[in-house]
Amino acid sequence: EMLNRCRRRIVNRYNNAFGRIPWIEIPTERSYVKSSYHLYVIKVPPKFRDRLIDYLAGKGISAGVHYFPNHLYSVYKPYRTRLPITENIYKRIITLPLYPGLGDSQVDTIINAVLDFKKNITGYGR
Repeated sequence: EMLNRCRRRIVNRYNNAFGRIPWIEIPTERSYVKSSYHLYVIKVPPKFRDRLIDYLAGKGISAGVHYFPNHLYSVYKPYRTRLPITENIYKRIITLPLYPGLGDSQVDTIINAVLDFKKNITGYGR
C-alpha cells in the first residue's frame, strides 16, 4: 500500500501537468477500480511519439514503449492477423518513469521536459 501511495502521488502530479495538454491523453482510472499504477502510459499523436522519446532521452530521461504488440513478433507470423486498434495505439504510447523512489525534483524534471517539448513542437494541428 505504501508503494502504491507513492506511485499515486506521482501520477497525480503527472495528470495535473499533462491533463491540460490537448494532444496528450493521460491514463484513465474507472470509478470501480483502483490502479496500482505499475506503469504511467500516455498517448500522443504518432508524429510526436518518437520525437518526444528522443527529446526526453536528450534530457537524460528514460521513456519509451514498454510493450510491443504480441501479434507482431516473428514467432507469431504464421498466425498473424491485422489488429488495427492495437497497431494504432502502439504507435501512440509512451511510458514515462514511475517508481516509488522517484523524487520530487526528478518528477519536476520530467514534467518540465514534456512541457518544454510542447513549447518547441511544430506542426501540431496542421
